[in-house]
Amino acid sequence: MSHWSTAARQELERYFARLGPWLRATGADPGEVIEDLRQHLSREVESEGLTTVTEADVRRLLAKIGAPEPEPDPAQTKGRPEPSAPAARADGEPPQGDGRGPRHGPGWVVWFFGVLLPVIALAVELTTGMCAAIFFDPLPTWMHAGLVALVPVANGWLWNSARRGRWTHPRLAGWLSAVAVGVAAYYTILYLPLMVPGFFAVLWFGWGLLPWSPCLALWSALWLRRWLPRPAAGQPRMPRLWAGALAGGALLIVLGLPEWVSRVGLDMATSSEPSARQRGVALLRALGHHETLLRACYGRTRGAAAMDVVGWILTGNRWVSPEEAREVYYRVYGRPFNAVPAPPVRTARGGLDGLDEWTWDPDQGRDTVGGRIRNLDLVGSRLDVVADARAAWSYTEWTLEFENRGARQREARAVVLLPPGGVVSRLTLWVDGEEREAAFAGRARTRAAYQRVVQRQRDPVLVSTAGPDRVLVQCFPVPPRGGRMKIRLGITAPLVLRSAGEGLYVWPRFAERNFNIPVSIRHTVWLEAAGCEGIRCSLLAAERLKDAVQAVRGRLTEGELADGQARVLLQRDPGATLAWTPDPPERPTGVIVQRIETHGRAPVERLALVVDTSAGMEEAVAELARLLPGVPETVELAVFLAGEPPVRLGAERGRHAADRTVLARALRKVRPRGGEDNLPALEAAWDWASEGRKRAAVFWIH
Repeated sequence: MSHWSTAARQELERYFARLGPWLRATGADPGEVIEDLRQHLSREVESEGLTTVTEADVRRLLAKIGAPEPEPDPAQTKGRPEPSAPAARADGEPPQGDGRGPRHGPGWVVWFFGVLLPVIALAVELTTGMCAAIFFDPLPTWMHAGLVALVPVANGWLWNSARRGRWTHPRLAGWLSAVAVGVAAYYTILYLPLMVPGFFAVLWFGWGLLPWSPCLALWSALWLRRWLPRPAAGQPRMPRLWAGALAGGALLIVLGLPEWVSRVGLDMATSSEPSARQRGVALLRALGHHETLLRACYGRTRGAAAMDVVGWILTGNRWVSPEEAREVYYRVYGRPFNAVPAPPVRTARGGLDGLDEWTWDPDQGRDTVGGRIRNLDLVGSRLDVVADARAAWSYTEWTLEFENRGARQREARAVVLLPPGGVVSRLTLWVDGEEREAAFAGRARTRAAYQRVVQRQRDPVLVSTAGPDRVLVQCFPVPPRGGRMKIRLGITAPLVLRSAGEGLYVWPRFAERNFNIPVSIRHTVWLEAAGCEGIRCSLLAAERLKDAVQAVRGRLTEGELADGQARVLLQRDPGATLAWTPDPPERPTGVIVQRIETHGRAPVERLALVVDTSAGMEEAVAELARLLPGVPETVELAVFLAGEPPVRLGAERGRHAADRTVLARALRKVRPRGGEDNLPALEAAWDWASEGRKRAAVFWIH
């Protein structure tokens, strides 16, 4: 049912009053023609779904159906307002336009601020990731992007309908407009810290308008709602503004809950109170958002963090450092943060391509591996090994080649696990296609020299010890835009003698790295062993080259190399216990003699087992529970579980705590998860083992 305004009815009656005399003059029946025109008008109103028929609608529909237009009667038109100055509607709403110009609807300024500017801001952020890379991510999911796109769509619908004076589905338009108000209000609050600097940046190519786009779109949406038509009597009311706005804002809040919970949990997990830290880690394990926590490990500047309204609300703008976030990440997931690729970020283009790198590398030149670098890849890896089974030694050359597809120079860093007892005995770097040997010196001297060369943008490589059987490798710069850098590590290590007749070779591998290894990359490996009576590797093909010289070769994935399954077992002569070599090899003045001897070991009387309960220890814990009953009864036994605080199994049972069956049953109930701090458990085990004067040992399984 359509409602005809008073002005519309008066306009139609005036038209019929002018039409009657003209029809009689032409010989037509005025009553019949007028009734026919009324029916045509009623059908047009119904077909267009007009809820309110205005004066402008009457004129437009008469023209549409081709109604005759007689000469106006001056007596009837005397005193009427000019068409260019539309009268106010009888229901008190703003006048509806007739589609002839901005005077009859909202102007082009509203269209620019409410439609065009939000579209530009959305397109810039989606294509460049400018705000996400520097301050915060306003569009973490495609649902966020869809809700933001709703704002210019709703504003454009209202603007176009108001300009034309023609409303289709006005209730739906009212609902979308109200939701758009809520979305624009949410982002207006989010961008408040950026609006002041944005005001001063307006003169810089207009970029300062971007943080203002939510506020201006909000103003436009509220202004355009004034043009919504009022429903006729008996029809449903227009949607309430507050209801739709709350729905839009609430939807964004629900979408952001995983990130917000993660921020609160991270703040708790870095508290100075142990109980708060435990609650924070538990919260993150249960409800944490992985990407949010991973982003925190890469850090932001204090200035960027100060622009984050959500951080102010949730944590009082407490700044969690990347180092703190990295420790929490391990506690939650049980692996280093750089064991996974860097968090995704929408990449920039053109002059902003520097944002494509996530974003800076604050660990460059330092003695830590740091975060993964996007576009920095390992593209070549070859391991060549020469071993002597009789003398029980090996020499490995690991050639590595890196490629940088990014826009700036990068440093490749990795912690390399050496074969047990191994040392780096040679290091070379390719410069302009030529191999150059590295020099050896003390840690402080080489570190200072490396940092000086890095500052000069030269080609250095540095290898420094990073703990037992591990070294930190750093090389800089890997040239940008497809540039490559190639190095070679020489590693000398003894074979691990499992018995007098068996020697074990363990391949070197990465413990941590800041570069990516594509799934297509394989490590090409080759091992040749002299004095070998047999060779075996479950993942590599074995072959006999000549008498007492055997080899294995093949290609290994990063996972196969990292988990140690590709180790090589060499059969040797058990009677070969003596070996020698000239010293030094170039101009020998003597010899170095090596003897392999077997020594007995005094039995342990007191044994402390420290068990890491981090993720990935499920099989080890189950195997330990199976083996515990086999520990001799003559050995005092205690089992300590890593955690904060550490737990000693069976301690509450007093003298029966050493019961192997009881300990095994309790160990089977342990469910490893996250990453646990092992140090408190090691300290407790050390204190227990050192009590009395018995021969004691601490055995750490991690």
